Amino acid sequence: MKQQNDFIKAIDNQELVDFSIGKGNYFLPDREYGGHWILGSWLNSILPLLNESNTDIQEHLKTMLQELIYSTDIPVIEKSENLLYHLYVFYYLRNENRIPDLDIFDTLLPDISLFLDKVKEDCIANNQLDTLTQMKNSINMIQNNGGLLPYGKV
Repeated sequence: MKQQNDFIKAIDNQELVDFSIGKGNYFLPDREYGGHWILGSWLNSILPLLNESNTDIQEHLKTMLQELIYSTDIPVIEKSENLLYHLYVFYYLRNENRIPDLDIFDTLLPDISLFLDKVKEDCIANNQLDTLTQMKNSINMIQNNGGLLPYGKV
């Protein structure tokens, strides 16, 4: 019996945020760095669906990131790290021609920008300069792969 795709399961169970952060059964261990392996989630669950040119999947991906941004159950830094990791993986895979050349997150750029600006302000206000540096590095890596370009350099 074929196991159901985890992204489809998350859609069906309205657990897109849980999928995005690797909560519960959606957790994939990252053997190299520890924590949840978001790249693995993309390779195992999302990429096969995107390569089917399924526009519903594109909408669910947007919904997943939007729900992550506006979730009140997850600490802001954890949300920003997960958001940036998902964006990095998407743009990296697209840049490597493993995802069709589409930018499904364009319509989310205002939400993403507002959220990241708030995170930057919080990091500065709380003197979390290491976190701010990590965030800037992540944004630069995403931009180097063609994403978040209208966001501007940080």
